[in-house]
Amino acid sequence: MVSTTKELSRLSHTLISRGALMLGLGLAAVIRPEQLLVFALVLVGTIAGLLGLYEIGIALTLRQPASHWRVVLLHGLASIAFGFLTMGAAGIALSVALRVVAVWLCAYALLAIGAARLLWQNPLPRWGLFIWAALNVGFGILTVAYPEATIFALLFVGAWYAALFGAWQLVVGLWLRRTLRHHLGSEQHLLFVG
Repeated sequence: MVSTTKELSRLSHTLISRGALMLGLGLAAVIRPEQLLVFALVLVGTIAGLLGLYEIGIALTLRQPASHWRVVLLHGLASIAFGFLTMGAAGIALSVALRVVAVWLCAYALLAIGAARLLWQNPLPRWGLFIWAALNVGFGILTVAYPEATIFALLFVGAWYAALFGAWQLVVGLWLRRTLRHHLGSEQHLLFVG
């Protein structure tokens, strides 16, 4: 039998780990772009891809006990796509890379809006997801609005986005961990009292 709490705990650890690593690497690339930009973004892409695969495994395990397992699956797929974009953006024509990045940003915004609808009863996470979705749409519009950007500008903004994405993943992972602990504490209290 699959423990939903155990799988969601694994998911929170994945989000926290990915977030901390992406935040650190993104900031390192922003602080020292000449030395670290390409290296850090390749690492960010690798981390996003590998942990996206792990997240898909969690989603497939949650398929039976959790009704919203598809959100975890879609997030895992989005992380893999983020990894490919981060590592491969420099390898394709810049105009194509800009369009693909804009599409990914808007698709991720839709995923955030979908997750916000699932958390409608929780105002803080709901508004956080709506704000994150709006930021993604804004970045998507900027990506298309300035097609004269250079590949260095795309990578440098990508480093900033990786840091923000990492911070976002870290916050979501910590929120999920706190929610699970609160839920487990309530269950244990009920078992003790009952």
